[in-house]
Amino acid sequence: HPSSQFLPNPSNIYPKIKDNMKQSTVIFVILFSTLFIYSIQALSNMKATMTINSFEKGGDGGGPSECDGKYHSDNTLIVALSTRWYNHGQRCHKFIKINYKSKSVKAKVVDECDSTRGCKNNIVDASKAVWKALQVPKSEWDATMTINSFEKGGSGGGPSECDGHYHSDDTLIVALSTRWYNGGQRCFKYININYSGRTVQAMVVDECDSTRGCKDDIVDASKAVWKALAVPKSQWGETSVTWSDA
Repeated sequence: HPSSQFLPNPSNIYPKIKDNMKQSTVIFVILFSTLFIYSIQALSNMKATMTINSFEKGGDGGGPSECDGKYHSDNTLIVALSTRWYNHGQRCHKFIKINYKSKSVKAKVVDECDSTRGCKNNIVDASKAVWKALQVPKSEWDATMTINSFEKGGSGGGPSECDGHYHSDDTLIVALSTRWYNGGQRCFKYININYSGRTVQAMVVDECDSTRGCKDDIVDASKAVWKALAVPKSQWGETSVTWSDA
């Protein structure tokens, strides 16, 4: 995962817009992992974050799709849209065009990412087929989030690598696998963690040492991160997420 690219601060780039309905929406995707999407319509400029979702039965998307009450294969080019863009189903089964660098993909809207239940209002929640078709490097979007204690006497063991201190588990903090920790280059920097339409910013304070058994795709997060992402307690311990530099 490159350490030299940083995403813009979302609070500075999400203008309030009027969602004018069109038969189709043209969107341009740039950067990586959490991807910013620009939709050009008359008198409006929509910006969004693309996250990854499973639309299959038993997947992290939960119930069947809102548009048709069915589950869908994650190998199909499909997306869920935030409530304001879903617009009471007006975009159901319509296609949006997604461009990433030199790649372009058309994906069908099949579901709502419910903003009344925690999904942000700027989300395009896409199947893994969309991410693959855009050829986003897997190392830049696929991670496993585990739970860790950063407090003295907690499961994390010694103090954090970045500062030699312990930290409260009630703070939004993480340890990264050795390759992403990158020799401490991400110490005290923030990353965006995406889970099922929700995004949280957490500060890197420690390394999950891959020379001592930590896998190379781990975001080891405090319980505060798990709570903020509203991961069901029954799933605490290990779950799939995406992440990027904030």
